[in-house]
This record gives sequence, C-alpha cells and structure tokens, in this order.
Amino acid sequence: ALEQTPPEFFSREDAPESIRRLPEASKLDAILKQATALFDSQSWSEAELAIRQAIELGANTGWVWHELGYVLQELGRPEEAEEAYRKSIEVNPKRAAPWNNLGYVLAGLVRAEEAEQAYRTAIDLEPNGACAWHNLGNLLSTLNRHEEAEQACQRAIKIAPKHVPAWNVLGTTLSRSGRLE
Repeated sequence: ALEQTPPEFFSREDAPESIRRLPEASKLDAILKQATALFDSQSWSEAELAIRQAIELGANTGWVWHELGYVLQELGRPEEAEEAYRKSIEVNPKRAAPWNNLGYVLAGLVRAEEAEQAYRTAIDLEPNGACAWHNLGNLLSTLNRHEEAEQACQRAIKIAPKHVPAWNVLGTTLSRSGRLE
C-alpha cells in the first residue's frame, strides 16, 4: 500500500510564503513545477512529498502517478512503486511508460510472468519503444529463453542503435547461450 500522504506541504516552515498564498489551482501548478525540479535533481524524498501534495490537490493524472512510481522505485520501495504504476495505468492505460516501469518493478520482485506481460503491453502500445524491448530481452535472458531474448534485443538495437543497455543485454544473452564469438 502507498504510505499516507505526508503532512501538508504548505504548513511546513520551509514552504515559500509566495506559494502558501496562491489560489489552489496556482498552488497545484507551483507544486508540479517544484516536483519536476526535484525529480530532475534526483531529490527523491522531497520529490515524493511534492508529488503526493499535488495528488492531494487533485492532480490525478497518469503522469503524476507514473512519476510517483519512479520516485518510489528510486527510494527502494518497489511494492509502493508497483501500486503507483498500477494507478497510473488505471488513469491512462494507453501510455507505454508505466507499463514498462511496472514490468521493471515486477521483474525485481521476481514475478517474471507478470513482468513479461507488462513489457509486452508496453510494446503493444509503443512498438518503437527501445527501452521496453531491451527490458523484455533482459527478462527473457534471465529466464534462459535466449533466442527470444536475442530477438528482443535486436529489435531494441534496430530502433535505437545507440541504446547501450540493449547491446549489453545482447552480449550477456549471447554469452549465456554459448554463442558469443
């Protein structure tokens, strides 16, 4: 389950007075901008607080839930990240990114069958998404499904020839299958 929403951001002493006086819509916009800046600077704990405040103020979008999932993943809380990604998907099931990241979390939780399905859904939604292809390849490689893994990595490389993770997974897959020359 997700943690309860932290204490209200605007009641904290460090909240800028200029933000505390804004009307709700403007507060939400300011918080989303702050959350984005914190996310970009990898200030994960602070980004979580800002994102949760945005959600409390009504930012119930797939993007916001996806960003919360990513932050929770970075904070080492995969079960909560899974829940946030699922909420993102519930709000907007047509975006590939939360499906891909859900697959990544599920793979880390050793739920390979669910992870594979999430990756395949991401690929169905965005066939040219190199990241989902390489993540699928990595999962299949760890499951010793080397031929499928190689095909997934080749697809990622065809889409994005400079996508280094796909090359790494391809090399690992070829090595595991005894085909590295």
